[in-house]
Amino acid sequence: MKLFSTLFLMLLFLQAHADEQSLSKLQNVLAPLKTMKAEFKQISEDGRGVVLQTQAGSFVLSKPNRFYWKSEEPFAQLLVSNGETLWVYDEDLEQVTIQKLDPSLTSTPVLLLSGTIEDIQQQYKVYSDTTDGKTTFSLLPKETGSLFSRLTLYVDQGSMITGLTIKDEVGQVTRVEFKNIQKNVEVASEKFQFNPPEGVDIIQNQQ
Repeated sequence: MKLFSTLFLMLLFLQAHADEQSLSKLQNVLAPLKTMKAEFKQISEDGRGVVLQTQAGSFVLSKPNRFYWKSEEPFAQLLVSNGETLWVYDEDLEQVTIQKLDPSLTSTPVLLLSGTIEDIQQQYKVYSDTTDGKTTFSLLPKETGSLFSRLTLYVDQGSMITGLTIKDEVGQVTRVEFKNIQKNVEVASEKFQFNPPEGVDIIQNQQ
């Protein structure tokens, strides 16, 4: 019994140590990242691997918590945040939803990329694996109620984030691939402001 307890404590120590090393590696990737621009392709599958939806578009991120995420196919949608307010514009519906930005990283992966390592450490367990210079980071929420059960980041040899995978509680998987990536380029602050077009319905969501 004593031997089992000792082994158990050793495993806990090794797991915690690995988690700290992984968090440090992730910090080395995210800390130098001030802005990021890229095109994306997103594929959502159910638990059996059947494709439910594909999307394509582009995005711009700027710390802290500012982003411009535009989906162009198969339908147009725009998410814009200046770090305090979030605008969601559904072009086909001619509708804009305006709400206060929830900085919780469980809200959306785009906030994870534009957030801080302190928030990640508080809300996630982080594990990593490096093969041939490429690193995979697995983020598992510490608390229940998250929109996903696992988020995986893929980082190449040049510390460039090339994509991510999200798995939710019911087994649905969303894979997002980035291309034409640029990081730490100058981005005008006006990019993260949004003026609703005339004639659209505006919904104020205070929650």
